[in-house]
Amino acid sequence: MLQPRTVIASFTLLALGAALLLWARDSALPWVVLGLLLGLGLQSRPSQSNSASAILEHLGAGMLLINGCNRIEWVNPMGCRLWRTSSDCLLGQPLPSSAIELDSLIESVRKQPHTIHIGEFALPENRIGRAVATALPTKSVISVILLIEDISVSKAMDRLKTDFMTSVSHELRTPLTSVLGFTKVVRKKLEETLLPKLTDDNDPKSRKTIGQVRENLLVVQQESQRLTEIVNTVLDLMNLESGQVVWRQEQVAITEVLTAALAEAQSLFAAKELSITLDLDPSLPKITGDPIRLQQLCWHLLTNAAKFTEQGGLTCTASLNRDSQHPKVLLQFRDTGIGIAASEHSVIFEKFRQLGDVLTNKPKGLGLGLPISLAIVKHHGGELWVDSDLGEGSTFFVSLPITGSELVQG
Repeated sequence: MLQPRTVIASFTLLALGAALLLWARDSALPWVVLGLLLGLGLQSRPSQSNSASAILEHLGAGMLLINGCNRIEWVNPMGCRLWRTSSDCLLGQPLPSSAIELDSLIESVRKQPHTIHIGEFALPENRIGRAVATALPTKSVISVILLIEDISVSKAMDRLKTDFMTSVSHELRTPLTSVLGFTKVVRKKLEETLLPKLTDDNDPKSRKTIGQVRENLLVVQQESQRLTEIVNTVLDLMNLESGQVVWRQEQVAITEVLTAALAEAQSLFAAKELSITLDLDPSLPKITGDPIRLQQLCWHLLTNAAKFTEQGGLTCTASLNRDSQHPKVLLQFRDTGIGIAASEHSVIFEKFRQLGDVLTNKPKGLGLGLPISLAIVKHHGGELWVDSDLGEGSTFFVSLPITGSELVQG
């Protein structure tokens, strides 16, 4: 049985750590561990325990303790307010049926008790909540601590931003397409008819002017092409998030998809003289999915490696992972690039996030490749994560179910 002071003290520092995790992600992990250790040491300190209790009572986020029987053992006032009810209606009861997503989150915590888990769930009155879950081990079972907050407003703002970006992108695409098309026509006409006649002129100024016209038109064409690609990428992500993408479902050989994506990205590695090593299991079974989107996923991960690698190269592997109950195809993209700090492992999958300081460093892309990749992987019922240290290169992992049973309908 947990001692009240142990729970209160652990809750306090865990609350601080989890709150930081909501905004600072990995930087809060030391606080979480510290909360467990110090919580056990504060049982004999009533004054500190009272202070901890006061902090929890006035915490701006809801907190719950879920025991081994999946019943609510403790809840703070904000937790009651988020569910629009009293503690008497929650204590000793299972989580509200509307928050069914929390059941899988709690199960994940018990399977991986040393990891912080984050998920979204439904709150009453059509609101959306976010939960940070962590384990509180006892002698017999693993209790789970939940820190919850109402993110309905931020979700609504995010939808507004998505609608705005979609509208602006659509408005930009038409004129950009026109600019790009007319620039190609002008270049072709000049090269075929006008410039050959002018080059017969021996005037140095004329030849210099002709050269400048050629270079300027090439820049206009290249930049128009780049802007068009950016607009198309933004629209692609917006469509993925809004569910407006038509997904294909067919049997896909992942090695063929990876090879096709590599052929598209080959020039990026060749330009930097980077090596590419392939280790693909030819006996891999096929998976159910959208071959075009899966190729897009591989292309984004390949080009991402090329952008952030200056020396060395990339190793791609495709193998069968039998560690889980349901075998999965495991893809690995291991580069020798600049690496990623641990504090940025989660934020790199957010929209428009760039590594480092974008004010002092030239951004290498728009920051949408990884969010698009994550959306594609999630649709296929898979997982995408990274293992990296700053200056040590990065390895991106993609795990995809072999059968279509786990395919998420979008």
